[in-house]
Amino acid sequence: MRTRETFLRAKRSGTDVSAGEATVLLHGDPGSKYRTWVGLDREGRAVAYFELGDSSLKGAFSASRVILVEPATLSFDDDPTRLKVAKVACLEPRLDEVFLAFMDEVVENVKMDNPVEVLSLAVSAWRRLLQKAQSTLKLTALTGLYGELLFLENLVRVNGVSAINCWQRSGKDPQDFISSNCRVEIKTSRFQNRQAVNVNGLKQLELPREAALYLGVAEAEQDGGGERIDDVIERLLDLNLDRQRLVDKLADAHYVIGMPEGQEKFTLVSWRFWRIDEDCPVLNLSSVSQSVSMAISDVKYVLNLSALGESSSDFDFTKLSDLEQTESK
Repeated sequence: MRTRETFLRAKRSGTDVSAGEATVLLHGDPGSKYRTWVGLDREGRAVAYFELGDSSLKGAFSASRVILVEPATLSFDDDPTRLKVAKVACLEPRLDEVFLAFMDEVVENVKMDNPVEVLSLAVSAWRRLLQKAQSTLKLTALTGLYGELLFLENLVRVNGVSAINCWQRSGKDPQDFISSNCRVEIKTSRFQNRQAVNVNGLKQLELPREAALYLGVAEAEQDGGGERIDDVIERLLDLNLDRQRLVDKLADAHYVIGMPEGQEKFTLVSWRFWRIDEDCPVLNLSSVSQSVSMAISDVKYVLNLSALGESSSDFDFTKLSDLEQTESK
């Protein structure tokens, strides 16, 4: 169960602890060496309490003035014993979802290590991610990420969890998904039956020397229904995708699980795929002279999809299965 689910249950029917200090529910295994409680403190802030056992938290510390970690005690009405805990609180309500996603990782790591060490190591990563979470991600970028994650989900279901290595292999790659024999550029349109997509640069649809190139276009609606980007991420994690690997790649896309902009909802309408070859009327490095390509920069253009001919609604994801599964640099 995700921390978010326990948090929502605690808001509805939590247990008061420490004479009204907080309303919480036990999260995870009650027999764990380091138990965890999640809920709201008396100030209405999202909180998590991690049992410390024989460990001690020496003083309080924070991450970007958003997450506060401090020593505390916890007691229950049916047990006068005061448990030594680390209290972790979210100080900015708009980032509660980000906080709860962070707690998922802490809960998982506490199974193998004591909370003091886990929290001390986590705070530097939180600071980096919170900088991104506090920024604004435009709707066009969110829409594009939604399409890429849907494609990644299908890819993982076919090729396994190592398929994440095909996605965003480095910040310098012009296409979204890359293997030794195939490259795929994903575009996502929010306008029903739109017959054009934006192409960024002359390299995005440049034909690779020894690989096939495909253009995939996801048509998505934004109508208040549908699913959040975080819902797709949840499904990916349920497929046993490495959490840290996914978090890092999302951060490269300037996205943090739970960030407010990610609560926008989308509905996938359709997929369309085209094989891009030398006969396709696209603008790329090969279609202009070297002197022209060296003289211009920051090229962006709109590609009329009808010019590409008939599309396919299906894609053979095994085309991306031949990548040597190594870590991206």
